[in-house]
Amino acid sequence: MAVRTRNHILEDISRNVFNEIIPEKWVVRDKSKDYGIDCEVEIFDDFGNPTGIIFYVQLKATESKVPYNIKNLSFEKSKIFQFQSYNNPVLIVRYSHLENKLYYNWANDITSQIISEKKIIVKFSDNQILLSENIEILKNYLIRYHSALQGNYRFPVNTYISIDYHNHKTPISVKQLFKTIITNNEKYFKLVRNENDSILQLKIGDTKTYLTLTDTNFSSIGYEIENLNEPSLDYFNDILLACFSIILFNSNKTEQANDIFFNNDLMKVLNLNDDFLVNFLPHLLNGEHCEKVLNEINSLFDTSKNNFIQNISLIILMISNKLSNDKQIICEKFLQKQIEYCVSRNYKQGIGISYYNLGNFHRNLGNFKESLKYYLIARKYNSEYKNKGYYYCEIAGLLFELQKYYLSSIFYKKSIELKAENEFAKALLGDALLHYGDYNSAILCFDEFLTEQKENNKIDKEEWYLKYFCINTLILNGYPTYQRRNIKEAIKCLKENDIANSIENDMLCSGAWFQNGLIANENKNNLEAFVSFSMSALFNKSEISNWILATISGFFENEDAYIHVFYIIKLAYFYHSENYIDTLYNYSYEKLNEIHEQLMKLVDMVINDINNEPLTIRLIDDDFGHEIITI
Repeated sequence: MAVRTRNHILEDISRNVFNEIIPEKWVVRDKSKDYGIDCEVEIFDDFGNPTGIIFYVQLKATESKVPYNIKNLSFEKSKIFQFQSYNNPVLIVRYSHLENKLYYNWANDITSQIISEKKIIVKFSDNQILLSENIEILKNYLIRYHSALQGNYRFPVNTYISIDYHNHKTPISVKQLFKTIITNNEKYFKLVRNENDSILQLKIGDTKTYLTLTDTNFSSIGYEIENLNEPSLDYFNDILLACFSIILFNSNKTEQANDIFFNNDLMKVLNLNDDFLVNFLPHLLNGEHCEKVLNEINSLFDTSKNNFIQNISLIILMISNKLSNDKQIICEKFLQKQIEYCVSRNYKQGIGISYYNLGNFHRNLGNFKESLKYYLIARKYNSEYKNKGYYYCEIAGLLFELQKYYLSSIFYKKSIELKAENEFAKALLGDALLHYGDYNSAILCFDEFLTEQKENNKIDKEEWYLKYFCINTLILNGYPTYQRRNIKEAIKCLKENDIANSIENDMLCSGAWFQNGLIANENKNNLEAFVSFSMSALFNKSEISNWILATISGFFENEDAYIHVFYIIKLAYFYHSENYIDTLYNYSYEKLNEIHEQLMKLVDMVINDINNEPLTIRLIDDDFGHEIITI
């Protein structure tokens, strides 16, 4: 027999108290526990017509007599982030059984939250108590929230200023300061006295001030006053405009954001606080004003000893692998400016690092010859690279892309000797040897890598398991352990439908293995079909049909291949994302209807988040050293 606990009783009491204050015309519905909330409330107007406004409710009851425990509620970070991800706002309600009161706050209201390493503490105050006579405050908030979310506002934006009197630390003069700033910028703001008339709210605390578009996602930004210097009117004017500009960028109001940023010369604000850099630069460097911004940053680069802005800009540029040709030129000029800066300081190590970063930039764009050139120049200025495993690993990767497989293997071996940071170094050495034609040495490298990294669940090893399995299976079945690959002859034989000779000339010929897989499939040889289609997929990753047939043939193989079909599914999703699932779904539905449901359930079970290979950047610091940043 189930026992009714005190917590269950409290939950029911809090629900009853909450329901009593909700207007009769509003509807309260239970919500699935999958959402992590207790109920949803739909608001109807006075005539019983639906308004389309819905909010969720999370009820938390307590019998505590300690004021702090009543007015502070701890959540896992992931839970608050979950609440903030919903389309409908989540109202967090704290029921105090001792006081018989319902305190409330919105999960999106970051001004009420204290963030620790693992937890978020939501605060409640005495002016946040739900009563039947003030319940309309929820409706008014939600109307403002949806207006802000839908972008139903224009300049000047109705702005309300509030001050946190609860802490008794914030002087009224601070509110007056911001009121002056608001009224001085009448092009952008219109001061209102009633919060319900506002879309934008300025919330002044004792140490931190927030600007928010009614708590809509990504619209709020705050700064700690104590961390900002020069507390003059002009200074805080720039800070406030900068915050508003960031909010507009994050709300996809790019034109208005650029208007505020450039017409008020806010480039100088970027030097004040790291948060401004993180929030501004991605928008500025990826927008139409990229060149203008970089020129401004270059100006700071020439005159300032602190090059943190340049380093952050470099990171953003390095992860932008879809730059237009015009922007590539702009970005390269910026990177060249770093070299000029280091030359002007006669800083040889910095010159080397700058060339290294330029090589990294071109590698990220796929300009492998250019990248290799800059890596080699970097070594002339920075002799440290000759002793760095990561440097040899980078060179080896470029040589592999340039199809210099033997040289690539030499550099990978050197990187391993120097204990390169790259956990995949031994697997990549195996890949270089494989493409060189030394198949036996390749599978030995794969085997060592897989053994050494067996317990490392932070990296993806599927490709190396598959390559080891396929190549080892072929060698055990009489295929060569070493081969001087003749790619041109292999393609010629394939055109003549001479599959055996095509493979004899190049055991990594994707097209030949695809045809061999079709034949094996007709002969009901599932293992040979699986190995063949896997080989065709591994050495022509862009052709989705290779992955589809490898998946299906592996699904039908009950022995050696079955476990490896999991690796095929993960890799296929990595290279083709949802297109792989959609194509497999349509193919199996039309041609293999009897196993369609079972196959797609397997795929759904196997696929999870894919680990992306990190990008490493080495940044110059002001002490003639460098810092490693991994993205």
